[in-house]
Amino acid sequence: MFELLASDYRFALQDVLTYAICVSALIWGAGPERATVAIWMVLFELPGWFYSAIWGSSFQFQSIDFFLASSDVLAGILWVWVALYANRNYPLVIAALQQLIVMAVGLGRHVRREQRFGPYREWRGSLPWLGWLSTKIRRA
Repeated sequence: MFELLASDYRFALQDVLTYAICVSALIWGAGPERATVAIWMVLFELPGWFYSAIWGSSFQFQSIDFFLASSDVLAGILWVWVALYANRNYPLVIAALQQLIVMAVGLGRHVRREQRFGPYREWRGSLPWLGWLSTKIRRA
């Protein structure tokens, strides 16, 4: 098992797992899960493809990669925003650690809670743009 983590296929396995978690969140998740995944895809996955196509593996000024730094900062700000208003606890951990595994665990807990108790409130407060975003993502 651990040999797979150190093999040449590690990056491919990580990509497959990432996309599986993201698609699962879009299908079975509610507003906070879809918003979290949308931030991930828009700030890390999609721009990365264009970034690599334009500048190659990296474009740095001295030792700072401004693209990666700005993506991390903006994602952190948006995930904190989601964490403050989501009726969930795990977005706080995502905002603090920026780890996709936390998204997978949180999605699993959301699905299990909905199966046991039925639908429940997605957001703590009223933010029109987050509700709009989650309905647009669900319809797509």
